[in-house]
Amino acid sequence: MNPASCDNQKDWITSADERHRRDLIRYAYSLCQDSAGAEDAVQETFLRLNKERPERINHCLRPWLFRVCRSRVIDAQRKQKRVVLMDHETLSPRRDMNAQDPRREAEIEDTTAHVWEAFAELTPLQAEVLRLKFQSQMSYKEIAEVTGKTVNAVGVHLHAAMINLRARLSHVMDI
Repeated sequence: MNPASCDNQKDWITSADERHRRDLIRYAYSLCQDSAGAEDAVQETFLRLNKERPERINHCLRPWLFRVCRSRVIDAQRKQKRVVLMDHETLSPRRDMNAQDPRREAEIEDTTAHVWEAFAELTPLQAEVLRLKFQSQMSYKEIAEVTGKTVNAVGVHLHAAMINLRARLSHVMDI
């Protein structure tokens, strides 16, 4: 590789890092529930990207990054042989406690708890496709590339997840 190509490779990786690192860390954390583990998985993802040629994967960079990151998390979990439950308080959006009255804050906390309880009842794949769709704002095709499922299977799992959430939350919320 000539020096100009090396600079282009560095620029390509730097650009990918700037655009995708935050989403990858959030995604990795949602899978492993460990900040250090998420950071490690994302770092390994970018190390692997460094070995790739831009023209080979540039057309599908984002799904490729998520797929590699997912694999890194799964590999690490296999090595650790542990299962981590989702902590709804850690994943809840941060709010300024002075911004609303205490009753409204209590309602929000209660609703959030119900949502996370319902979310915990989903299958791991249903939870993952929901995260990819709504948290990472991926298309069905991108989710299929990340999970190794077909686009139709992604649609089925998303639909089933929404039905499950709706059924579990209908008594709590007006849905």
